[in-house]
Amino acid sequence: MRFPALEHTQPQWYELSADASDDASLGAEPDGHGDELARRLRGPGRIDGAGVPKWRWLSTTREPFDLVFTMDSVRLVSPRVRDVLDAHLGPKDEVQWLPGTLKHGEGKELTYWTPHFPVHHDVLDEELTERSPRHGTPGRYFYSPAKLAGHGMTTWHTPAREIVGYGRVVHMPSRIAVLTVVVSAAIARDLRAAGVTGARLSPAPVS
Repeated sequence: MRFPALEHTQPQWYELSADASDDASLGAEPDGHGDELARRLRGPGRIDGAGVPKWRWLSTTREPFDLVFTMDSVRLVSPRVRDVLDAHLGPKDEVQWLPGTLKHGEGKELTYWTPHFPVHHDVLDEELTERSPRHGTPGRYFYSPAKLAGHGMTTWHTPAREIVGYGRVVHMPSRIAVLTVVVSAAIARDLRAAGVTGARLSPAPVS
């Protein structure tokens, strides 16, 4: 787990993601499903009928991590990571937990969870954030501390917009960040104390 020493740095917010390794086997691939789930996770609204998707842990020598890097860009966390995140959700947070299965070894199956954000919150400092003029996606961004108040765990989003091209107007729906979430210092400390594996935590860019 990559984690700045809390004895020396005390930011209020961190960005949390699965730690992508140079070793391609330290990750998971979809087992029997395509990219439909990943597409639905990027959009707003609750997800129904997702079933219990499966992934296959690729390593034959290492046990699955608590935060798993998946080839289809789906956030996948162990039950103990979910417990830490749930314990610190703020009054503005709305998280739908979707069940999944991670297969490894000789057919062993573990329960994992995917957090879905059905409500896309405006948490960026738009005066400092630089967005693509056409698509609206942020290249360089900063979180607003005032907008993060009341959250324990959330993520940024690209607002819905209309794009004119080739003589027609195309509606681009709201889309959240694919993998990164921003979490409070309390969550960061508890994840560290729990010794979770496969996590990457770094101080969030806050204005």
